[in-house]
Amino acid sequence: MATTASTKKTGPRSPSKYDGLVHAGAIGMTELQACIDKRGDKDGTIEQLLIDQYKVTPAQIGQALGLFYGVPYEPFSKARFNTDKLHGALKRDFLSEQGWIPLEETFDGLLVMCLDPEQVRSTYVVQHMFPRETQFKYVVTSHQEFNETLDLIFGVADASGGNLDELLANMSRPMVEEGEDDNYIPNATSENEVVRFVNKVILEAYHKKASDIHIEPGLGKANVGVRLRIDGSLIPYIDAPRHLRQAIVARIKIMSDLDI
Repeated sequence: MATTASTKKTGPRSPSKYDGLVHAGAIGMTELQACIDKRGDKDGTIEQLLIDQYKVTPAQIGQALGLFYGVPYEPFSKARFNTDKLHGALKRDFLSEQGWIPLEETFDGLLVMCLDPEQVRSTYVVQHMFPRETQFKYVVTSHQEFNETLDLIFGVADASGGNLDELLANMSRPMVEEGEDDNYIPNATSENEVVRFVNKVILEAYHKKASDIHIEPGLGKANVGVRLRIDGSLIPYIDAPRHLRQAIVARIKIMSDLDI
């Protein structure tokens, strides 16, 4: 048994996706192997240990992953935002489980942020979700930056009411006859949800460092549009159902102490 254990210890070491950190001088091989041995195959916790205990940055992890997978590293960017075309049919939980996020359409194809580009490519799930796209550009990122990007695009979930998509789903109601929307009066439950929705928009605008929040009530069958001004650009953020138009406007008047 002792001989077997000794042989196992001195056997060849399997390459790790984080070996680039050693080559870059961010951490020693002994320390990296200690992290891997401690966390096993749980990449997210390995990365968190590298960040917390060894002061490795998410960018250094991302660059090492880029070398391992042979694809560009894509850092977290506050300029990302939710669009109906790319994210309207997708749920946060699905993307979190699958390990990929569509970011934007580029000249090189649809830019897709991944935790494991090889695994995502092999499943063809992105092609299935975006059948009209003919080219895809896969990039890799660290777990921390992946989760930050999810928060930025889909909203930060918290105990006070979940993310914006969940709040809007809870506020949905059966279709009404044309012309009834403007006269819709929310019940106590939906009124509370409107309060949480408006509060969440303000909170997320703060986290995104938006200088302005534009809430556009719209006319007729148009939804209530919410746009954020970030770094000088007015960016479409999210749409609320038109039947909540009066309730949202009323809530903003109350918060602004407006008697109009």
